[in-house]
Amino acid sequence: MDKLRILLIETSRLLRNGIISLLNEQVDITAVASTGTRSALEQAKAFSPQIVLLAPGTRTQKTQRMLVLLNKQLPQAKIVVIDFVLAREGAVVYEGAGIAGYLRRDASLEVFLHTIRSVANGAKLLPSSSQDSILKLIVEDAFREDRIQSIYKAIRLTNLEYQVAAILASGKSIQSAATLLHLTAPTIRAHLRNTIDKLTLYLQLESAFPTRRLKSPNE
Repeated sequence: MDKLRILLIETSRLLRNGIISLLNEQVDITAVASTGTRSALEQAKAFSPQIVLLAPGTRTQKTQRMLVLLNKQLPQAKIVVIDFVLAREGAVVYEGAGIAGYLRRDASLEVFLHTIRSVANGAKLLPSSSQDSILKLIVEDAFREDRIQSIYKAIRLTNLEYQVAAILASGKSIQSAATLLHLTAPTIRAHLRNTIDKLTLYLQLESAFPTRRLKSPNE
């Protein structure tokens, strides 16, 4: 049986490794991962993915450019976007780019796999919701394998991420944060996205194991 070839583009190492592990456990799927569009295109030349799972950053314009490039360089591949909340601006970009599917980051493994397989068969699917999220499954797997310290390390905010979060929480703009920290706005957005990922994982930890005292992301 020919396996469904999937390329995941995800910058978060923890999520990237976790999702790839879950996908490669399926008998009908083979998956590889990349951290960005350029390396993804290089991998795609040899891998020829049928599905591209794209986890975009916080910049809508950058996401739009990535989708255009992916459609141009990988016309045979169907793109499924993985994101948090589908804002109106993002919905317009995705619709214009002709993506084949959309998944929330907290989609269940069942919904995740169903969407991928359905898209591979020609369907176009909208997001669904469930209590047993992929993030929760990644966390539970880490606990089963006694890798809790690696989870703590993964969700710990760096000093710079903490500074970015504190500045933005005070009401200042991304550009203001960039000026204060002597960084570029895209760099601030990248740190913001990493912080959101880590806080989401922390909330999944608390939800999955409510009786266990967990370290907060900045401890």
